[in-house]
Amino acid sequence: MVISIQPTIPFFEGNGYDTWSIKMRTLFISEDLWELVDKGYVEEEIPRDAMRDVRKNDAKALFFIQQAISESIFPQISKATKSKEAWDSLQTKYQSTSLDAAQDGDGSQTDIPLMDDSVYEAAAKGDIEALKKIPDKGRAFEGRGALINAAREPTLDIETGPGPHKVMLRMENKGKDTALHEAVRYWHYGVMELLIEEDPDFIYGANDSGITPLYMAVEGGFAHYVKLIIEKSSTSPSYNGLKGRTALHAAVICNDIGSMLTTLMIMLFSKDKDNTGMEAKPHQEVDKNGWSPLHYAAEGGDLEIVKLLLEKSEKSVAYLRSKDGKKTALHIASFHHHTKIVEEILSYSPGCREQVDDKGNNIFHFAMMKEGDEDFYPSSYFNNYWLRLSGLVNEKNAQGNTPIHLLSLNQIQIVILYACTWWIRRRTTMKT
Repeated sequence: MVISIQPTIPFFEGNGYDTWSIKMRTLFISEDLWELVDKGYVEEEIPRDAMRDVRKNDAKALFFIQQAISESIFPQISKATKSKEAWDSLQTKYQSTSLDAAQDGDGSQTDIPLMDDSVYEAAAKGDIEALKKIPDKGRAFEGRGALINAAREPTLDIETGPGPHKVMLRMENKGKDTALHEAVRYWHYGVMELLIEEDPDFIYGANDSGITPLYMAVEGGFAHYVKLIIEKSSTSPSYNGLKGRTALHAAVICNDIGSMLTTLMIMLFSKDKDNTGMEAKPHQEVDKNGWSPLHYAAEGGDLEIVKLLLEKSEKSVAYLRSKDGKKTALHIASFHHHTKIVEEILSYSPGCREQVDDKGNNIFHFAMMKEGDEDFYPSSYFNNYWLRLSGLVNEKNAQGNTPIHLLSLNQIQIVILYACTWWIRRRTTMKT
């Protein structure tokens, strides 16, 4: 029997159109529907015996689009009878077509025309020769030639402004992607190198989805791309990404203690100020869920990454609490029974042991919540230098439960044995 697996449909609520549209395009291609969505169809040109299948497939594509958007957005496509109508309507609404201001290295603003389609395609394909042959079409130059040729023939001193050659390099497409975004997305190292070398002072900002070229490179795990962007740029590159995360978040999530993360750490922590003039503290930057890079490192369980983060951070980073439950990195490490990381965070910032979540759970509560870890030994908590004299094991949470209560409730027999042994031994010592 053949089991039909229904594809997961990406959901769009009004933000991040660029990322959503890419995912939807992949879905349509996988279902052999993209040509209908992208180009539509003319009924008069379809053979009569094929009309039924075409209409059926187009209705399927339209249904995918309808299911992929929120109720508040649905009225914008409610009258569409074909998938192309709905797709074009959303594209017109949410894909920016206005001229945007791009920030120069000195903080001034310069109006940037939208990237010409030919520039976009050449950068995406990594075709340097094609870039050299692209006609200008009068957007940034008055008949001067192609993107690369213009970049190599500056007509304005950099001290007096970005110059037409820089304006051409900095152009954006409708999704606010620059040529560097496209070069990173489609893995074209040579184009990346050429673009950065020609305009090393430009700070490449985020596109419509909030993603910068540096974040894309880190998230993709391309260490040599990361190194190129950081080392070739004469200014500190912007590092923002999805869901409020930074490139440092992405590096930690990728769990890479190698050259990429190390290079990032050196770059980010060597800055006294960020690109806005504010004091730079990337280790303390949190995403939309309130998670810092240390939260993700504590969850991932890589002790070396945690050590590197703590080495470069202020002690206050251990006190940062998430929005979902007010959990610290110590709570998360404790829940996952990453005892070495618990010890490392405690030795770095002992005071954070007193922190509780929004339900009053402390580090001991979190340690006793999770079942099923056969290699978990509570003695590592009860005998920990930073915890054994704190009295946290006796504290109650909002439900009135101590950590020992949680052990009993979860029926972790071996843990109860260790806890009772420790408790009896402690009581005997106190009486003595």
